Amino acid sequence: MRPYARNSFGRGFIFQQDDDPKHRSKLIQNWFSRRHVTLLFCSSQSPDLNINEGIWAELERRLVGRNTRNADEKFF
Repeated sequence: MRPYARNSFGRGFIFQQDDDPKHRSKLIQNWFSRRHVTLLFCSSQSPDLNINEGIWAELERRLVGRNTRNADEKFF
């Protein structure tokens, strides 16, 4: 993540993560701190900041009632 972000966005990038306990462990926090990564924290239940929540809701809405045998039939 870090090399890609630095190459793509420069040194001023901000990494967003939620409050999941595995992301908040001292080990992980120390890793980010030692590497001078700026973090943006948001609630894991915050759909206004997490675009994935809206995407999953829309996908579920569109797939209601589809009977398929595999992912290829469902998405194509």
